[in-house]
Amino acid sequence: MSTFRYLTRLADIVSDVDVDNDDRNGLYESHDREVEDHLSRIRTVTTKMTRKVVTGARSNATTTYAEPATDTCRVAFTKKYPDTVIVARIHVTCFQSVAGTAQSVTWGVGDGTTVSDAAFFFFNAINTHHTVSGEVHLTTLAKGPYTFSLQWKSGTGVTNDLDTNDTLELSITEMLGN
Repeated sequence: MSTFRYLTRLADIVSDVDVDNDDRNGLYESHDREVEDHLSRIRTVTTKMTRKVVTGARSNATTTYAEPATDTCRVAFTKKYPDTVIVARIHVTCFQSVAGTAQSVTWGVGDGTTVSDAAFFFFNAINTHHTVSGEVHLTTLAKGPYTFSLQWKSGTGVTNDLDTNDTLELSITEMLGN
């Protein structure tokens, strides 16, 4: 639906309010939710997503960011406007095979220059697959083309793993405002 049609619908919602004082609060709350729903749709400029099923065993014991070997998860994306925000959302599954003093994994999103933390997960048990989700708002990127990548790093002295039971998902959305 076009922005004009959303704004016309919002104007219709506002002009339809004709209630007694006792009913105003509930109706306003209902209209507020509907208006918020419409505004969130207006704010989204564009979204691209990729999902990858891991094709083999992958391990990472480094404390610096790296893409999972062979199973890279990338999104080629062109930011259309200079004053918009990129919202990067991740959803992955992974496990840890070697316990250590810092049993953690951090997943981040790289923009070609910088990797920003999107999710941190602390493992309580080894060899158990877990779901990790998160998002990061990238507010300083100029308009233009980017290749966003999903990257991971391990806590000190541990090995984080992926296998064919795991998936990697990266979604990039350009949004108006923060």
